[in-house]
Amino acid sequence: MKNRHIRHLISGFLALSVLLISGCSPPAAAPSGNDAEALHAWLDDDITSPADLAAQTIASGRSVILAQDDALRGDTSMLVEALLPTLHDVGISTVGVFFMDVSGQADLDEFILSDPADNPSDNPALKAQSLLRAADASLGYAEYCGFLETVNRFNSRLNDEETPIRVAALGRNGQLDIESLAELVQGGEDEAAETPSDPAGPVFLWLLASQTASALEAWGEGDSPDENSPPENSPPEILRHHGPIPGGGLRWDGLIESVAAERDLRDRTFAFYTEPAPFPGWEESEIDADIYAVTPYPYRGVTPIPDFISPEYASDARRFFPDMSMEKPLRWLSSRMNHRIERAARKYAKSLPDV
Repeated sequence: MKNRHIRHLISGFLALSVLLISGCSPPAAAPSGNDAEALHAWLDDDITSPADLAAQTIASGRSVILAQDDALRGDTSMLVEALLPTLHDVGISTVGVFFMDVSGQADLDEFILSDPADNPSDNPALKAQSLLRAADASLGYAEYCGFLETVNRFNSRLNDEETPIRVAALGRNGQLDIESLAELVQGGEDEAAETPSDPAGPVFLWLLASQTASALEAWGEGDSPDENSPPENSPPEILRHHGPIPGGGLRWDGLIESVAAERDLRDRTFAFYTEPAPFPGWEESEIDADIYAVTPYPYRGVTPIPDFISPEYASDARRFFPDMSMEKPLRWLSSRMNHRIERAARKYAKSLPDV
């Protein structure tokens, strides 16, 4: 009887503590009513898809840079894959990516432009993993390998008269290679180009947001051209994928998420030019973007590939983990590297808000 009385007292104390804590917590912020009304009005009258807006920009002769906010964000890869058919339709023959190394371009071309039917015994997933491991072993995530496989499948379904999409490596030892990027951009000036290695016209680049300032050097450091300059000499349009605030929380107090939740599913994918933006709050966002894209994909981190670095590759992979001093045994070293890859993904995933 005494024990039961004590249990009741403990339960009551815990319940009272929860009430006191919740009562002291500040209420969740709500998005501005003016912003919500303005965004709803824009969606009613002017909604445009990310693919359509990217196509309009490219058709005008401008290149597009998708600036991913973090290398560990996984859902942005879904946006890139969804854009591929439209990019191809408007003449994009080259997609430059930050996560592949220029030293492996020949092997990358061989895989991307190959027909899986010609080598049915090959495993595309393992080949993509091998290419990524040689390019940047610290990015052992399924999304990057999946993109390579998606482009390979896309190209294999084209007819002989259609130009395949080439994936251009823009990394060198984990950094953006400005020289390779400049060559890619300058190659766009050659209208007589007939091979995927010499793209004609605008390009689509998939970079990290932290790399965009350096990338603009390929276009004359982002200087505004005079009114007589052709569009291809103009700086590229920067496209950003809507997502949470780095470190946690939702932008504009959840404006995009709350408005999207009130709309039909077809209205939850849209993009807009940021000048002018469709709601007043954008002006104070301090987001460097010309195009802002919203998708219904849940925010998520990347997916680690199990045992991405094998003991046989551990010695070669050490250069991607410069702070690791352990050399032997190699199975322990590879295990530590794989653990580092998995831990980074878990840490990022924990920082994402639930919506």
